[in-house]
Amino acid sequence: MTSRALVLAGLLAMSSGCYRIEEEAATTTLRFSHELLLGLTAVCAGGGLGCAWWLIRPKQRVRGILFTVVVGLFAVGILHSMWHDRVVITPTSAEQTVGHWFSPTVHRIRYAAVDSISIREVRRGRYRRRVWFVRLIDGTLEEINFGDLWANNEDFIVRKLRSYKVQFR
Repeated sequence: MTSRALVLAGLLAMSSGCYRIEEEAATTTLRFSHELLLGLTAVCAGGGLGCAWWLIRPKQRVRGILFTVVVGLFAVGILHSMWHDRVVITPTSAEQTVGHWFSPTVHRIRYAAVDSISIREVRRGRYRRRVWFVRLIDGTLEEINFGDLWANNEDFIVRKLRSYKVQFR
């Protein structure tokens, strides 16, 4: 019963749409949707209840400990940071904030300092990522590997930046 409820909650979360775009005056903000985050939180809570059930049963205690660690790592390591992730696009800059509230990582592009941007797929080990190479007016080249929120909304972000006269090559 518990596993079916968790699967149902996960499917509902995924079918709700993953992102929301908020436009206010000249500022555009992208975030993970509340429905997705609440659905994943419900899955973690349900997983926590399932783990508690296993922990109180002597024959299932090892399984309970293992799944408690997995659910806890997901909730603290991934889900928590998803609540704080955001992309903010203004007429002068675009930035992404990722990570936990106590140690966020901010990637920022100030349009006035940019000569051009090229986006390439880079292979690192077994993984392929789309990396933004930002050539600045002073000739330096910055390599920025944005997070999932940025990567999954890349087409929208490129259109928005082009509307602010940022050159892509």
